[in-house]
Amino acid sequence: LLFIRDNVVRPFMGKDGDQYLWIIWTFFFFILFCNLLGMIPLIGATPTAGMSVNAALAAISFLIYHSVGIKKNGFLHYLKANFLVGPWPLWPLMILIEAMGHVIKPCALAIRLLANMVAGHLLLGVILSLSTSVVISLITGSAGVALTFLEILVAFIQAFIFTFLTTVFLGMAIHPDH
Repeated sequence: LLFIRDNVVRPFMGKDGDQYLWIIWTFFFFILFCNLLGMIPLIGATPTAGMSVNAALAAISFLIYHSVGIKKNGFLHYLKANFLVGPWPLWPLMILIEAMGHVIKPCALAIRLLANMVAGHLLLGVILSLSTSVVISLITGSAGVALTFLEILVAFIQAFIFTFLTTVFLGMAIHPDH
């Protein structure tokens, strides 16, 4: 918790970020719990290996950082700082580009989490399904143990990356002029 507060939230949002720690920590631990849940035998798939959970998390992130940005800066200032960039003759093009960027950010959050969680489980399943003899079973079993530890590491990293990017987007919404 202190690592996320001191090394992720405060560098991007300053002391203003402390009031948003509850949502940042919630994202981190929810995603971590979902990622690790799939590692338990007979439970089934990781919830974050499905697009619906990831899309919901990304949508919540999207709504939070835009609503906080609007609340902190005011609707018109927030729109101006995020969409009316560059010289005024380019505004129609910049509005389109910036709007696409605001839609792509949560999509990238969801797809990144989905792809990494599915890839880890597929790789582990393929390696473990190769065991047909005793020697190959020992090799694939060892590889399976190594990949299981790798998958645990990936579970932590993906929870951190989602949390980190949400923090960056939230910081950009709170301080759009920086």
